[in-house]
Amino acid sequence: MEIIQKEILTKKETEALLSISPQTCRNWVKNGTLKSHNIGRRVFFKYSEIIEDHFSNSEDKLSA
Repeated sequence: MEIIQKEILTKKETEALLSISPQTCRNWVKNGTLKSHNIGRRVFFKYSEIIEDHFSNSEDKLSA
């Protein structure tokens, strides 16, 4: 079976990827920890931004 990696994720997919609750997701969007993109009333997230912001090497953030 081939795994297809999507660039645009729904709110539920993002919550599952980050292992966070829906309330935590809302809080992170509200305080800017997680960048969201709205299309109408729907909320989406970019996979590349999530990886860059939340899974990058923590040493890089400390040296900056």
